[in-house]
Amino acid sequence: MRGRGRRVRPVLRVNSALPVSCPYNPGMGNRSVTSYDVARRAGVSQSTVSRALRDDPRVVEKTRLRIRALAKEMGYVPHVTARSLNTAVPR
Repeated sequence: MRGRGRRVRPVLRVNSALPVSCPYNPGMGNRSVTSYDVARRAGVSQSTVSRALRDDPRVVEKTRLRIRALAKEMGYVPHVTARSLNTAVPR
């Protein structure tokens, strides 16, 4: 029988410029803000956000201050376990 293929469900579109748990995007769950969310809002890469939050000299001071202010506004909290995985001493 033709026309009985897989049904396509409608896609829920969320404003990708805002994180799900952001107060500007209410009712979309309780997901914590990530550095990717901060990067999306700031218009920079995730690695730039990571460098700015670690005071890397490769990030311009103006950009660093803007990213830090935005991260604070959005409620970004570094994930301690993820950081320890990245800085762990190899065996």
